[in-house]
Amino acid sequence: MLRIERTAPTQEAIDPARQASSELKKLLDNSDIRPGQRIGILVGSRGIAGLREIITTVVDSLIQAGLKPALIPAMGSHGGATSAGQTEVLKNLGLDELLKTVPCLNTMDTEIIGTFCSG
Repeated sequence: MLRIERTAPTQEAIDPARQASSELKKLLDNSDIRPGQRIGILVGSRGIAGLREIITTVVDSLIQAGLKPALIPAMGSHGGATSAGQTEVLKNLGLDELLKTVPCLNTMDTEIIGTFCSG
């Protein structure tokens, strides 16, 4: 028998909100986005660590850049696949205070843009 010891590499702890802010700054600095424009922020419901802090930081950064952020639920059938249900999911994710100041553009409306028939 051999004794084997494995040491997992350690990673520096990252601050998700600070990382999001840094990456967003890079994106804005290299884009054609201008103050006054509406920017949609897709928000999923799949258990992202620090989601509330990340989304709040992104919203704050966009507002500071003179932009108009809006939340867009990106969660498919969560919340019963209804606009009201998805807004409730966002509230349950800790975004209830943010929803009081930032519009939530949630709709389950669809538009057929084409059809495909095989065979």
